[in-house]
Amino acid sequence: GSAATSRRVLREMSDRGLAVAYYFTDVSESFMAKARQHLKGYENISFQVFDMNEDFRKQGLLPSSFDAVIATGVLSCG
Repeated sequence: GSAATSRRVLREMSDRGLAVAYYFTDVSESFMAKARQHLKGYENISFQVFDMNEDFRKQGLLPSSFDAVIATGVLSCG
């Protein structure tokens, strides 16, 4: 919900003059609303509810459509 990692990544890319399309995803719409507020000063951001335990294709994402994926606080070792 705080979008701390996204803010850091977007700030670094902006400081380097890199223009990118950035997708922010979370499993909950309530977190998305908070993230939208935290990231409102950045351009080229898309927001989407995404459940990594479900098929990404059924959620509207295409195979090989991202150059990098940053997963912060979502993976656990069981």
